[in-house]
Amino acid sequence: MKRIILGIFLGVIIFLLFLYLGGPEFLKKLGQKTEEAGIKLEKYEKELKEGVEKAKEAVEETREDTAKKADKTLKKTKEKMKETYEETKEKVKEYITE
Repeated sequence: MKRIILGIFLGVIIFLLFLYLGGPEFLKKLGQKTEEAGIKLEKYEKELKEGVEKAKEAVEETREDTAKKADKTLKKTKEKMKETYEETKEKVKEYITE
């Protein structure tokens, strides 16, 4: 019981000291600084989202370009393999008929 009364008494003294030493002004300034920080964070968030969107677009463009180039390369390789196959087939026929 004594501890509870002592705790309440100390709480009241601390609260009065807070008020006397300019606590409300401190809280007001802290609130202003917090608001300014919030505005800056909103700005950073917006810029970050825009950057992410640009990065997504760049990745998609790169993916599409890479897929097109890979498709072209695959077609060229396939054609070259057919040519090599036909040449080898002809050489084997020549070798067998000789």
